[in-house]
Amino acid sequence: MNKVNTKAEVRFVVDAADWLDSHTKERLKVLARGAINGEGELVVVSQKLRTQAGNLEDAISKLEALLALAATIPKTRELKTEPSEHAKAGWRDDKRARSDVKARRRGGGGRDDD
Repeated sequence: MNKVNTKAEVRFVVDAADWLDSHTKERLKVLARGAINGEGELVVVSQKLRTQAGNLEDAISKLEALLALAATIPKTRELKTEPSEHAKAGWRDDKRARSDVKARRRGGGGRDDD
């Protein structure tokens, strides 16, 4: 059983970091909302290594990765709101063909487009 406390905890006050722009701060608050305590501190914990120094380095690298992720601007994705003209033409062709099949069943002989 491990009786030595090797856990490392890094606390980062998001609002006090004046070197971060407001966009990065807000994005960091959203990305790490579960790790931010009531005082506004982002708490990063590591206890996977056997030494406290190693865990401290790991916690700092986790914090750096989180800051890098928050600093990237996500892509804006455009949603298509309307089908293309090509798709509409295909639907019309399918509808005409289906109409011809049904007309032949009724004995109408189909459409005369010629």
